[in-house]
Amino acid sequence: MELKIIKYLLIVLLTPALFLNAQYDYISDKTKQIENYKKDISKLEELKKSNINNINTYKKEISTINNELSYLIKFMDLVNNSEDEEIQTAMSEIELQEIKDKLEVQKLNLAKKVVNLYKSGKFYEDQMIYSSKSLNEVQQRMTYLNKFSESRKKEYDKVKDLYNLLEEKKKLSKLRSREKLLYISEKKDDQRTFTEKKVLLENNIIDIEEENKIIDLNILKLNNFINEITKSLNERIVNPVFNIFQTVDYQGIPIPELKGRLIFPVQSPNIIEDFGIKINPETNTSTVNYGIDVSIAEGSDVKNIYDGRVADIYFVPALGNTVIIDHGFGINSVYSNIKDIKVSTGDEIKAGQIFAKTSQNFRGQCFHFEIWEGKTATDPKIWLRLN
Repeated sequence: MELKIIKYLLIVLLTPALFLNAQYDYISDKTKQIENYKKDISKLEELKKSNINNINTYKKEISTINNELSYLIKFMDLVNNSEDEEIQTAMSEIELQEIKDKLEVQKLNLAKKVVNLYKSGKFYEDQMIYSSKSLNEVQQRMTYLNKFSESRKKEYDKVKDLYNLLEEKKKLSKLRSREKLLYISEKKDDQRTFTEKKVLLENNIIDIEEENKIIDLNILKLNNFINEITKSLNERIVNPVFNIFQTVDYQGIPIPELKGRLIFPVQSPNIIEDFGIKINPETNTSTVNYGIDVSIAEGSDVKNIYDGRVADIYFVPALGNTVIIDHGFGINSVYSNIKDIKVSTGDEIKAGQIFAKTSQNFRGQCFHFEIWEGKTATDPKIWLRLN
C-alpha cells in the first residue's frame, strides 16, 4: 500500500518536470524578434550604402569612358573625312613606280655612257696623255681623267643610292600605311571596348538601383513588423507566460496513439495563422493553410516530434527551407521556414532532437508546421500537447 502511494506521489511530483519543462515568454520572444529585425535592417542599410558607393564609382568610370569616347569619335570623324587610306596608298605606289621607271631610264642611260666611255675613253685618254707637251701636263691630264672617272662612278653610285633609297621609302610608306591602318583599327577596338564597358556599367547601375528599391521595401516591411510588435507590446497589460511541452515521454508508443500528446516543435504557442481554409472578404478569394504558422524569434530551436527518417529536404518559395520526416504508419511531419538544417535525406532522427533553427519569410519571423496522414493534411493542434 505504501509503495503504491509513493509511486503515485512520484508521478504527481514528476509530471510538471516532464511536461512543463519549457516556458514561452511573450514579451521576451517579441523583444528578441524586434532585435532580429533591427539587425536585419542594419545589414540592409549597410548593403544599400555599399551599393551607393558602387554606383558612384561606376558613374566616375562612365565619365572617364565618355571622355575617351569623345576623343575617339573625333578621331574617327577625322579619319572618315580624310581621303581613303587605300587610295592614298595606291597613289603613293603609283608615284613611286613612276620614279622607279625614271630611275631605270637614268640607270640605262648611265650604263650606256659608261660603256661608251669605256669603249672610246681609252683612245681618248691615250690621246690626251700622249699629246701632252710636258711631264707636268701628263700628270695634270691623268689627274683629270681619274677625277672624271671617279665623278662618273660617283654619279652612278648616287643614282643607285637614290634608287635604293626610293625603294626603301616605298617599303617605309607601305609600312607606315599598315601601321596607320593598324592604329585606326586599334582605336576602333578601343571605341568598341569602351562602349561595351559603358553599357555594362550602366546595366550594373540599373541592377543596383533596382536592388536598392527592393532593399527600401524590405526595410519598410521590417519597420512595419517592428511597429506592429511594439504596438502589441504596448497594448498588453499582463505578460502572458505559456508552458510549452517539449519533453518526450512516449518512447515505444506507436504514433497513431499519440494524438494530443506530441511535443510542440518550437518553444512558442503563438499561432498567427491557423489550419484550414481562409476567406479574404476584400477579394472574395480563399486560401488553404495545410498546417499552422507560429510567430517565434528567428534562430529558435526546431525539434522533431517523433522518431522517424528524413524523407526529403527542399526549398519552397513561399515557405522557405522545408524538411519532411516520415514517422511510419503513413504519418509525416513537415517543418518549413527553417535554416541551419543539421540533417540530410535518409538520416534517422529521434523524437525531441534539435535539427534546425527557425527563420523568417514574408510574414516575418515565424515557423510553419504540418502533419499528414497519408495524402490528407490534418490539423497539427489535434496531435500536439497544448496548454
